[in-house]
Amino acid sequence: AASAQVPQSRPGPCFAFLPLRDGLGPGHYSAMVPTAAAPPVVHTTPRRGRGSSGVGGNAARTALRAIAATAAVAAARCVGSQALDWLSVPAPGLRAFVLAGFRGRVGATGRATQSVATTAAATSTYKKNLKAQVLKRVPLAFQSRTPLPPRLLHLTPPAWKYKDSRKDVQLAKKLQEAKTAEEIIALLEPEMNGYLLNRHHVTYAFQGLAKAKDSITDEVRDHQVIADLIEEVLDMLLTANIVPDQVAKLFFACVTLEGIIPEMKELLPVLLEAVEEHLPRMTSQHKQIMLKASAMGKLSQQDMDRFLPDLAIQLVEAAEDFTEDNVPNILWCAAKLQGRVTPRSAEALRDLMEVFTSIVDVWLDRIAPNKLPSLAWSVGKGQVHLDVAKPVLGNIAAKLDTLDDLPAQNLGMLCSGVAGLQWAPEGFMSRMADAIMKVAPRWPPHVLEYQLPLFAWSFAKVGVQDKPLMQFVAEKLAARVPELVDWRLCSLAWVYGEVFADPEFSQFQDSLKSELARRGISEASVKETELGFEAWLRKNGRKQANSTAA
Repeated sequence: AASAQVPQSRPGPCFAFLPLRDGLGPGHYSAMVPTAAAPPVVHTTPRRGRGSSGVGGNAARTALRAIAATAAVAAARCVGSQALDWLSVPAPGLRAFVLAGFRGRVGATGRATQSVATTAAATSTYKKNLKAQVLKRVPLAFQSRTPLPPRLLHLTPPAWKYKDSRKDVQLAKKLQEAKTAEEIIALLEPEMNGYLLNRHHVTYAFQGLAKAKDSITDEVRDHQVIADLIEEVLDMLLTANIVPDQVAKLFFACVTLEGIIPEMKELLPVLLEAVEEHLPRMTSQHKQIMLKASAMGKLSQQDMDRFLPDLAIQLVEAAEDFTEDNVPNILWCAAKLQGRVTPRSAEALRDLMEVFTSIVDVWLDRIAPNKLPSLAWSVGKGQVHLDVAKPVLGNIAAKLDTLDDLPAQNLGMLCSGVAGLQWAPEGFMSRMADAIMKVAPRWPPHVLEYQLPLFAWSFAKVGVQDKPLMQFVAEKLAARVPELVDWRLCSLAWVYGEVFADPEFSQFQDSLKSELARRGISEASVKETELGFEAWLRKNGRKQANSTAA
């Protein structure tokens, strides 16, 4: 609701709101500028409810439209219809309210003395600053010698009133430090109707929710604040009130949370369009975030193909920007995407893998030892050309002096890496077998079930026959065959039935065959385990792999 009281004669600045839409056609809007005496005093109270927050909710926009209309009519009545100048503003996609200040005086005839030059200067300044100012959502720098009257301050959009204020900074800091989803909701709930909330707070909130996803309960998921935040992101995207780094952060949060908060799927189509638009202007760090989001999310091949080839090319072009902290992560993400993308994206990712594998030697001495197994897995999973991969794997093997100090998962990643390339540095597999037999007796049963079939499969892929290790695996798993999942059962049947078909393992071989028959698993499925874990899953119509096992 809005009401106006019109002062009759006092000179002063004049203001007008840019309407949400008018009849000038697509991509054009009009700023109605009353060049009159002091503007009407208008009061409004946005209603509470979904979308009524300060960033640009529906209720706030409705109230401001009413203000704009009331102000224009009141000013026209005050100084006459001749006092209205119409400023055509080309602003494609702009859905923000712009408040412009002008100075004008009313002559004896009741008509304004606002000069045409002032209007022209305002138009020129607007066009000059449009791109930078709209993205920051601060007042456009129209030429005006009169400050905004305090009585109109409450009418300004939220980001103007609290720009760089202490409360703004404090809320941003608290959102970044929040550890749980409940804490984030508690911080935002009092601000969802106020003028403090801005695009930075919305971004920090979703980042925090993605980090604290394990703490999201049904109560948090169904909270009104979540619905309002989703609407604010949609508004940020549709009004172009967003910058490239926020697109990357929100995209990562979206793909992380869509399985927990189903409403996040509403954002994905609009975010994909924003990614295509803003990708070239993202920093190298935020392009890495985009790659990680693609690897960890469950996007379709078609969705990833919209940006992934360009992203891979741009990461290659920016390779010199990355250090020992980034290179292993980029290789891991690219390897995780292998087999999940279209041929066009796969080709771009192969080029990325080749380039980053070739430069990893530069940083190898500074890469933490606990990241070396993951690096070996990435190179093997990505099936990097041997001419590029051999020096890297050789240096990794040399740096890992004592393999028996590594956790079971790291030993598994090292074996998977060499199995993917079907090559291992000289003497490495012998060292690996000794380490496995030394530390595996201390592993719990579930770790044995997970890792021992992988070790046997990896040795078979590399073509190394280590009979003591095969005997060790058979002894440890003989009583647990009925408890093995299909992939591990089939991989062991392939190893002991085709690669190491030693008569000494006949009892273990018969046990595997009986279990295959009981489950109705075909011989073709057994042979397909040679392709690897994820390829076997796809061949047998299983769910997408979420493992670095093979």
